[in-house]
Amino acid sequence: MNDSSLSSSRMASNSTYVAADSCIRLAAVQRLVGSWRDVDALLLILGVDSRSNETTRQLMNYLVFGLAGHQLTDMSLGFDDETMEDIMFLIGCDSVYVYCNPHNVASLLPVVANWRCLQLHCLQKDQFKDDDLAEDFKIRTFIQMTEGIKKIGVPYGATEGSFSPMMIEKWPLIQGYALDDYGTGGFFTMHHDVVDVADRLVPLYTTLDVPSMTYLITHILPTFEHHWNDLVAVVDIAGSDGIPALTENQIAEVGV
Repeated sequence: MNDSSLSSSRMASNSTYVAADSCIRLAAVQRLVGSWRDVDALLLILGVDSRSNETTRQLMNYLVFGLAGHQLTDMSLGFDDETMEDIMFLIGCDSVYVYCNPHNVASLLPVVANWRCLQLHCLQKDQFKDDDLAEDFKIRTFIQMTEGIKKIGVPYGATEGSFSPMMIEKWPLIQGYALDDYGTGGFFTMHHDVVDVADRLVPLYTTLDVPSMTYLITHILPTFEHHWNDLVAVVDIAGSDGIPALTENQIAEVGV
């Protein structure tokens, strides 16, 4: 199975989600970032480079795949670990930086291409075959993205009161920042104030926006309507002359 077909099978988890919907959700995230005094930009690193951080994956799925609510905890939906892990976003109030690779750029572009003030960083396929070049490009892109941004929010998802900025220094990409080859002069957290914003994002996931309403109407409502009609039909039959009354358990079984 090639990259595009794999991504399409995952994208079908919310087949009604389109580029305009992603713009709505990006704007919601940017408004939220703009309301935080202790955060200038929101950093999202997907896959092994963030040690597969789950709360980062949830926000990515919210933005790119249109998931929300309980869908975000379903590991079978949204990003595929192998194909879509090499992705990084930095979201500011009026800008978005996206790093990806030649294997997933075709899947991302239909969703992010209309994002306002988008800067996309991606190597050519022949360049990406060189592992050293690819890793160097990723680290340099990360340094460029975050340069000059003092206060950075990360959806780390630590238990309340337990987050320390040094926790993200264990992430491979964050460690790459401090390598002598890049001349940054020290660890990432020496130059940037990092805060965990995972809890602040929860209201986004439960807000009934246009993409969520569309999903409810096209996916959830037909299923509800089917079960409701089955229930009404059974109740109508039970109400006919000579038919014994239904018990509560019998009514409940109809909706299963």
